[in-house]
Amino acid sequence: MRIPLLKDHHNHPFMYTSLSKGCINLEKIKNKNDALNIFSQGDSRKLTTVIGWYDNFYTFEDGELDKYSPLILFNTSLHDVFINKSAHDYLYYEYPDLIDNINDKEWVEKNLVRILNFLIDLLLPDVEQLKSFYNKMLSLGIWHLEEMTLHSNKEIDIFKESQLLHRTKFWAMQEVFETLSKEEKVAVHGIKVFTDGAFGTRTAKIKREYLGGGYGIMNYSIDEFNSLIEKVYYANKPIAIHAIGDEAIDTTVKILSSFSNLPEVRIEHAQLISYKTAAKVKDLGFKLSMQPNFSVETKIYADRLDKDYCSMLNPFRMLIDNIGFIPGKDLLFGSDGMPHGAETALNTSLFPPLENQKLTIDEFVAGYCLDNYQHGHINVDINKTLQKVKIDIST
Repeated sequence: MRIPLLKDHHNHPFMYTSLSKGCINLEKIKNKNDALNIFSQGDSRKLTTVIGWYDNFYTFEDGELDKYSPLILFNTSLHDVFINKSAHDYLYYEYPDLIDNINDKEWVEKNLVRILNFLIDLLLPDVEQLKSFYNKMLSLGIWHLEEMTLHSNKEIDIFKESQLLHRTKFWAMQEVFETLSKEEKVAVHGIKVFTDGAFGTRTAKIKREYLGGGYGIMNYSIDEFNSLIEKVYYANKPIAIHAIGDEAIDTTVKILSSFSNLPEVRIEHAQLISYKTAAKVKDLGFKLSMQPNFSVETKIYADRLDKDYCSMLNPFRMLIDNIGFIPGKDLLFGSDGMPHGAETALNTSLFPPLENQKLTIDEFVAGYCLDNYQHGHINVDINKTLQKVKIDIST
């Protein structure tokens, strides 16, 4: 069958363009020795950025990476970062505060955008690199991307020069938004807020303990959260709130429900949303922006989430069939870049680990695709026997 190109409702194109500049990606490396072999080939004069590391496959002992060239290593969720000794020495003079706190998980979560912006500053992409990244996205079946964490006015300028504004929607953290000129603020669609972390780093805020201990991290106290939403409210912009764990989602909805006449509200990820909270979100007229590719975390993170939590992740059938969420209207889909592309998106939507996570092809198209074929289409071959999707992109 034929479907339109994707409209990825949750992504970070500028950051991923930065990371495409010679970074090491460990996403497919499941063995520590293979990772160490890659590290041993690094240039001692250069800082190497490493992404895609799953700590459920392997971890590194204290000091184990210190013999290698400068490494800055990101958990696959991008919510945790590790640097070895040579990277510490490489970066400390220019970024002493950041380096001093890099091992403090709570500090990292509360300063996540600052850390990601630091990474972008190190690898600041130019116009040609951004164009190349968007060409790659098109080759994977993605036409439009929402930029969920605007870096600065520099990013807007580079997108303008690249003539890619029509393929992008910008969201910015409040502290970044306040630094923009009046004209630049007009280019920003909405304000982004992080309430908790991620399962990959055991920092998503949950009600029951992680296997091994801990409940995750909430980035704001109730009073701090209220104050932040008041600031965002007066900016009169749509609000997108990152909330993954059930405690973070419930707290977010409770606080937002105390405000009247809010602009458009989206809850990003919402992986552990309960029936009761989902019904309240629907009544309040909020939207959910979720990632079908995260359904695989039901299996990946069984080492840290109990069986009940694993069975609750991405409950699309409950949201659609029981609560009445409508894909494309108040239920939107994206990838968070983990990974990009229509093939993974389709496979994890149509053939996820659990029945409760399944989407139909019509629901996928409504919530994930453009509404026309103006820029091209995706030929989709669905093999139900093998539970596998293959695609071919035509642009």
